[in-house]
Amino acid sequence: MKVADRLLWAWLSRAWTGWRSALVFVQPRTVIAWQRRRFRDHWARLSNARPGRPAVAKEVRDLIGKMSVANPCWGSPPLYDAVALVDAIRGGSARARQVAAELFEQILI
Repeated sequence: MKVADRLLWAWLSRAWTGWRSALVFVQPRTVIAWQRRRFRDHWARLSNARPGRPAVAKEVRDLIGKMSVANPCWGSPPLYDAVALVDAIRGGSARARQVAAELFEQILI
């Protein structure tokens, strides 16, 4: 215990004479169950309890479909790179969007 904790308990024992009546004894498995419940509830609140993958926009799904039909030999890595370029085109600096758009045009040719 730290010094501040000791001072608090020393002050509390003098200020509150009936403190012993408030003590509650619990079994260790009860404390562990409380901790597990708190841990589970904490992470459930942080994650907003949305299961599964995030939704992919319909325009991106359509683009992937068009690109896979137009380029059947590509496979998934080039399609993944192209989708990453689409994300760069949609966001980022003006220069990043320009470079991504040029690369995207080269891919489609």
